[in-house]
Amino acid sequence: MTDNLQTLKELSVKVNELAQSYRYREALQLSDRLLEDGGPNKEHLFFRSIWLHKVGRNSDALAALNQSIELGFNEFTSKVLMAKLLLINKKFEQCVIYCDENFRNAPNIFGKLKTDALKESGDLKLALERVMFLIQREDCQTVDIVDLFLKLAVLPINGLDLINPVAAKLSKKI
Repeated sequence: MTDNLQTLKELSVKVNELAQSYRYREALQLSDRLLEDGGPNKEHLFFRSIWLHKVGRNSDALAALNQSIELGFNEFTSKVLMAKLLLINKKFEQCVIYCDENFRNAPNIFGKLKTDALKESGDLKLALERVMFLIQREDCQTVDIVDLFLKLAVLPINGLDLINPVAAKLSKKI
């Protein structure tokens, strides 16, 4: 048992070293072995989901993240990653619901991700309404949201009519 624990610990260290040096594919190969020999671990599965995302295996990343959360991993970064992976995997309805559930935690982040999901789903009118709601809030006036608002507001014929009143209400930081 001690030899196996030592081997797992060494393997874990090696996986982390590979990931820190951006060698995600190699890290994932060792990660497979680590999960096989040591069983599921919520922290490891969370980091694995990031590495999978980095190499473009987004549906696998979503599955690993779901497994991590099922095992009790509940960090803020996992919630943001979940919303992003839902969006990337074109699970727009789930993304909208998930962002609504987490809106209070970070309105600017989850508000933008929800708007992105609405936009990507083809509901431009609702996306524009949502981003107009967000941009009125001081805690959501970020460069990303202003950029998204401008991109959506120029789509209708009366785009400048939408932009002018909102621009007057932006905080000085923007």
